[in-house]
Amino acid sequence: MPLRNYGVWKANPVSYVVEHEADDDKSPHLSLYFSDKGGLSHHSGHKFRRAGRGNKEIAGLFRAAINIKSGDKDESRLTYWVDHDFNNHPIVNSLTDLSSGFYPLEETESTPAGVRLDYIRSNLFNVNTGRILPHDEPGSNNDMIDVLEPEVKQAIDHKADIYLFGEPFSDRKGIHNVHMNQGNVKRFAHDDGVFQDGGLLINYPRSGRWVGVFLGFASQAVHTDDKTGHAISSETWGDYMGTKERDAEMTEDSVTIDEALINPELDGPRARRRSVTLTNPKDHTMPLSSWKIKNSAGEFQALPRDAALGAKSTQAFDIPDVHLSNLGDTITLLNEQGLKVDGLVRDIEVLSKLLHVFWPRLLPPWRAESFANIKIRSDRETTRERAEAVRSTSDIVGYSDASGREGHLGAAVIALGNNLEVIESQQVPAATEVQAAGIALRLQWVPGHCDNLGNDAADRLAKDAAGPGKTHPFRSLLTRETAFIRGKTLRQWEKEWKSYL
Repeated sequence: MPLRNYGVWKANPVSYVVEHEADDDKSPHLSLYFSDKGGLSHHSGHKFRRAGRGNKEIAGLFRAAINIKSGDKDESRLTYWVDHDFNNHPIVNSLTDLSSGFYPLEETESTPAGVRLDYIRSNLFNVNTGRILPHDEPGSNNDMIDVLEPEVKQAIDHKADIYLFGEPFSDRKGIHNVHMNQGNVKRFAHDDGVFQDGGLLINYPRSGRWVGVFLGFASQAVHTDDKTGHAISSETWGDYMGTKERDAEMTEDSVTIDEALINPELDGPRARRRSVTLTNPKDHTMPLSSWKIKNSAGEFQALPRDAALGAKSTQAFDIPDVHLSNLGDTITLLNEQGLKVDGLVRDIEVLSKLLHVFWPRLLPPWRAESFANIKIRSDRETTRERAEAVRSTSDIVGYSDASGREGHLGAAVIALGNNLEVIESQQVPAATEVQAAGIALRLQWVPGHCDNLGNDAADRLAKDAAGPGKTHPFRSLLTRETAFIRGKTLRQWEKEWKSYL
């Protein structure tokens, strides 16, 4: 059966203890001790499952037992993903305003648009950035301790907020299963389920930066059943990201989503409808008959029966039956067996936030979209190259960014002159005004910290604008208002629940 009382625990990290091979060579953990002002008992009255062995508790603190080695004798390595630029994933908006404590998520929405984690369906990270790592090996940056310990130590040193996803201990003194909880080998298949994966999200309030740390077992399946979470293919993370050369028939990443056109150009000889562009990185033709595009609402678009991608080729496919929300969405490519091939989510959310800056209210159906099109890419490097290409072929290129720091909000929009000097913009016309002037406005996401002069300048000015005492005539973002209402409702519920107890 799936995990019981799956949820998320917001807290502050205090200290940690890591078990090396000499300490425990069978089931070692990194024990992360944290402070919780709210307390688990404030938010849940469910029964809990017993976890852990021996007494590893510290009086007055809770403990997160994070696996750093698998109990599978045949494959003990772990899969490790980290995203140091997790700010723009939609889940962040739902977590920011939570107060300390544990929140059961069993009754919440089990979809990519919800708060629950699913490594396969929520498109939380680019699977190609993962590493297969052993527990404890000589050398540097080559085992789980080497990569996980610095993330935990930095979170403690900078007094970060942490969000631990998993299952609480039976004694309510901590949390475990902070890792992928589906596609398990037979011995652990009873824990399988969808939208119940563990993970560690770290928020640094002063800088506003979010980091996502995701752990799995090399023996877990890459593809699982949409209802049970059981493995439906023999392909494991160890197969996909192992040191051996990848099999040409591996499903994951055999075709990639190169970009998505959210708001299509409706006029002109180059008019295009809503579409996704797919790329075949293989050196042989990939037949796409019966393949589908899926969004977070569960809408499907079957590709044409004769669809195929030649070797090393790229092609756009119309998706009129799949609507891509400006409020953040997921796009998933499924093969003829219904197995995930590729997916993305964060790029759309980045762009939707920019959309709300220009027009923070939902448009009525008869209003034309403000942007001629929106370009997104599925990886940072390709996006960086596209951004540079756009700058060289456009008449005017503006760069914008926003920053939150110590409760203050700042934003900046700049343009680059002919000599690449930064020109600060004092006033930016609304997108609808630009459209009315007959100017085609296109939106291109630029990844942060990639040595893009315009983007770096906008980032620097936005952080400066977020200083105390500075005021700006901003219109509230739709996503921010939604998060504020959710947080206020949750705090009111907490207050009433405590008074009831």
